[in-house]
Amino acid sequence: MTIEKSKPWGKPGVIPDDVVFAVNDSQVAAFPELRVQPIGGNLWRSLGSPQRRDAGDACTELPIDVLRCTVAHHGEPSIVIAVSEVCVGSWFARGGMTVITNVGTFGDMNLAPRAHPNDGEFDSFVLDGSTSWRQRVLARRRSVTGTHLPHPTISVTRGRHFEITRHGRAELLIDGQPHGPWTSLSVDIVPDFMTVLV
Repeated sequence: MTIEKSKPWGKPGVIPDDVVFAVNDSQVAAFPELRVQPIGGNLWRSLGSPQRRDAGDACTELPIDVLRCTVAHHGEPSIVIAVSEVCVGSWFARGGMTVITNVGTFGDMNLAPRAHPNDGEFDSFVLDGSTSWRQRVLARRRSVTGTHLPHPTISVTRGRHFEITRHGRAELLIDGQPHGPWTSLSVDIVPDFMTVLV
C-alpha cells in the first residue's frame, strides 16, 4: 500500500546476511525480489543519502514504486524496470529534455521537489526545446536547490502513464543506462513493486 498522509512510511527490520548493496539505481532495479540496500544513486539521494548498514544492523524496510518502461526498437519491444528515472534528451539538446522521475532527484538536481518514491504516481519534468541557452543555464543552476520553478518553458506534472515518440537523435537513459536505438517509449507506474532497506 502506497504511503498515506500523516502515516509512517515503512517498518522496522534487520539487515540480512544476504543483503545486496546497490551502488546505483540500475542495480537496485536489477534485484526486485532480493533484499537491497541502496548505497548510491538518485533513489539513495532522495532518501537522504543514508549510511550503509551491515548484516544484523537495525534498518527500515521501505516499499517503493517502480517505473515499468516499454521501449520499442526496430524489433520486438523490451521491458525495463527503473526505480529512479527515465530521461529523454538533455538540458542542452535541441529538442529539450523530458524526465519521468519516481524520486525527484536527478544527479545533483532536485527536478521535482514534491516527488515521493511510494506515492503511486511519477512526476514528469519537461524542458521545452524552445528554451534559450541562457535560460537553460539559469534553470539548470537553480535546479540544484529546486528553485527552477515556476518557469514559462518548464513544466512538472504528475501521472501514472506516459508515452513519447523519438524525435531526431534524442538519447534515452533509464536509471542512467543508455538504451538505443529506440523509436518510442511508454512508462507506467507500478506501486509497491519492491522493498529497499535503509
